[in-house]
Amino acid sequence: MKRTLLPVVMLVCITFNGCFVPFLNPLWTEDTLQFKPSLLGDWQDDDSHVFRFSRNGDSKLYNLEYMEDGKTLAVLEAGLVELGGEPFLNTKVKDLPLQGDFPKMHLLPIRHIFKIELNGELKLIPFNVDWMKDQLANENGLAHVVSEDDMILITARTAELQVFVTQHAKDRDAFDDPLTLKKTQ
Repeated sequence: MKRTLLPVVMLVCITFNGCFVPFLNPLWTEDTLQFKPSLLGDWQDDDSHVFRFSRNGDSKLYNLEYMEDGKTLAVLEAGLVELGGEPFLNTKVKDLPLQGDFPKMHLLPIRHIFKIELNGELKLIPFNVDWMKDQLANENGLAHVVSEDDMILITARTAELQVFVTQHAKDRDAFDDPLTLKKTQ
């Protein structure tokens, strides 16, 4: 059951900012962006959801289309950076093609960070929300806000995020279960 729902939950969480740690600022700068051609192409989970990576023009950014039954449900911007010896993918929604303008104007340009493993298959590994809340409760200095319903938003600037992620890049407790994708083309 968990495997079946993870891609759908992932899209809902990314789009509506519910169960992943949301970040206001990018993890990357133009100087730290990396581009790996091996990430390009279609990646599929066990339930046939497709994650299509393509190059975003001449930049080092990727377009990431999330597709279900041949329909694009979301287009995300994705930036790849290496911190603490580990690769991270930083995503934000660019477009929700099946939504109208009215719902779209209510969305904030929130970003999410995934540690990735790329060795024959692609694993997207999000930060663990409870772990992050513990870190913030211990006043580690990472700027954030908490909403009335206890939702957090990390507001730290890019340089601060890079230091934080570098410090915790190899901490297994910092990360949640991965979404595993297999390359199809």
